[in-house]
Amino acid sequence: VFVQIAALMHDAHEADTNDLTSPAKLAVNNFSMGAGGIAAWALFEAEHAKTVREHFKLLSVFAGHKTLLRSIDSQALATARRDLTPFDPARHLPWAVLGDNTVQPVAPADWIRLDTPDREAATWKDWRQRFHCRYLELDAARSHVSIAPTREVKS
Repeated sequence: VFVQIAALMHDAHEADTNDLTSPAKLAVNNFSMGAGGIAAWALFEAEHAKTVREHFKLLSVFAGHKTLLRSIDSQALATARRDLTPFDPARHLPWAVLGDNTVQPVAPADWIRLDTPDREAATWKDWRQRFHCRYLELDAARSHVSIAPTREVKS
């Protein structure tokens, strides 16, 4: 449940910061560092992400499941590329972020299609409602989960 909430909320801070493409984030960081400063976008975004994660009590989930959450996000991107873009590997440049042209590229999820008529007909208000309902469902499940205390193992 905790990882599912973290996956749902992984970009929630972008409601405050907006989203930039990876090349734009890199350009902002390089520009600010080239002027003798710090990676400005990374710092700006990290502070907002931390605030949101603290609010939703997800700091330890993000810290403990960083690799898994990145993998889930990458698979979501691969799925979106498959279903929502006209990407054709024969005509388009590879996406390094998805490991194109590597031994193990990121595969799209085979259990979902994003280009169904139902999804295409949904408005932003429909998506907002689905997101909110899913969050409430997961949050209720989280409040019912109890973590058993660790017992010392005697040798």
